[in-house]
Amino acid sequence: MKNAMIGTGAVAVFMLAGAAFADGHGGPADKFTSMDTDGDGAVTSAEFTTYATANGADAAEAELQFAVMAGEDGILTIEELEAVMAVQEKADDWEASTAMETETDFSDPAEETMPGDDAS
Repeated sequence: MKNAMIGTGAVAVFMLAGAAFADGHGGPADKFTSMDTDGDGAVTSAEFTTYATANGADAAEAELQFAVMAGEDGILTIEELEAVMAVQEKADDWEASTAMETETDFSDPAEETMPGDDAS
């Protein structure tokens, strides 16, 4: 049960990560430096929430993101952030590659007029 909850939380993190990282500037190291306001090499919940809400995330969403990303120790490391951002980038790439460029016609061929039908 715990693994299922972690999996669900991880999916939520990847879905929400876009809002927290929406500033679009720099890679994981730059973002980590921006989050780690006291410069101690670790991001706390308060630091992450401040960063995320400044970039458009809801505070409750930011707390959920942090809890899943930071794990049991309650500290977000650069390695953890890099892992989340790598997955988010792959998800963004996949979404872009599978986007439909044209609309598909899903009309029912049985509803179309057949030669010899009196549709007038």
